[in-house]
Amino acid sequence: MRFPAALTALVSRRRAPATLLLAASLVGAGCGAAETGRTESRESQKPAASLAPSAGAPTRTTVYFLTDRRAVPLGVRRKLTRRPGATTARLALEELVAGPNTTERQRGLTTAIPAGARIRSLTLKTYPRGSGAFVDLAGLPPADDAAAVLKVRVITQVARTLIGLNDIERVWLRVEGRVWGLWDMGGNIRDDPIDYNRLRGFFHICSAKPGTEAVPVDCFTALP
Repeated sequence: MRFPAALTALVSRRRAPATLLLAASLVGAGCGAAETGRTESRESQKPAASLAPSAGAPTRTTVYFLTDRRAVPLGVRRKLTRRPGATTARLALEELVAGPNTTERQRGLTTAIPAGARIRSLTLKTYPRGSGAFVDLAGLPPADDAAAVLKVRVITQVARTLIGLNDIERVWLRVEGRVWGLWDMGGNIRDDPIDYNRLRGFFHICSAKPGTEAVPVDCFTALP
């Protein structure tokens, strides 16, 4: 689902303008993503005890960094080093947080996840339709201070890296234990699960050129 040019979002540091908020609401209404972190039945959650690595678990995965001046994500293949009790999702998230290696950076890859960021926890819950991943990171700015373009970049990198591993279908993101989502029309931080339907709404999300309100700069699109 792509939005017309009229819905191109110009974002500031503390509060997302109406265009971005309208785009976010249309994603929920128009892409069939009816579930949210606030309405999800917690009674349906079960610990993902069956998600431990097995002898047939993959030894390679795809981790998503940024390319083309941070405008789009790009997947790179990574070899995973197995260890007891570590799921494929955990190992992939560790590779993501570590960032691009020297060769990848020389080729123009970068990341929106700051150097020094770390994983506080990764919790997998099973649902009637696949699993959900609750990711808690440290080392990122608080949700109230983070620009929306930074948020959609980080959310996209995490979600595209994890979805599909250990039956994960959607991802919730936390920073220091607190919700780290976009804003609603009332200026509140949303706690929406991120799946591929919602990622489609992250299309041409831009910050405004300094000194202007309508000239887009530093844009990002989550999916081709």
